[in-house]
Amino acid sequence: MNGQEHEEFATALAREEQRDRSEPPALRYARLHAYFSRGLYADLLRPWFDFFQRSQIICLRYDEIITNPRALAERLHRFLGVTPRPQDAEKLGIINSSEKSIAAMPEEVRNQLLLRYSQANRRLAELLGADFEVWT
Repeated sequence: MNGQEHEEFATALAREEQRDRSEPPALRYARLHAYFSRGLYADLLRPWFDFFQRSQIICLRYDEIITNPRALAERLHRFLGVTPRPQDAEKLGIINSSEKSIAAMPEEVRNQLLLRYSQANRRLAELLGADFEVWT
């Protein structure tokens, strides 16, 4: 996680709202304990869609960085209007790796998150289209 967390993930999720409200003013911008709310992508993107045309915004899935980085780099370059250089995505290696071992998420917590995110993920698919239907 972010090096600031001392709770188990399930406890941190349960306490997120309370912790967010009690964050010192100097750290509120960082939202150090905002694990669930940072995944409400449709809510975070909606204001941008109110100000910019859909054609001016590109939304990419992290999964594609892992599964098809060349195609993602090419798509991004075309969106930016620069000559595609898919080779930029080759041999990047691990970036920003965790220094600590990460325990597997308990199945119960995973199922709770799937349920909590279900409506938000439907809104995301409605907002972004077929590329994001996999999350529903």
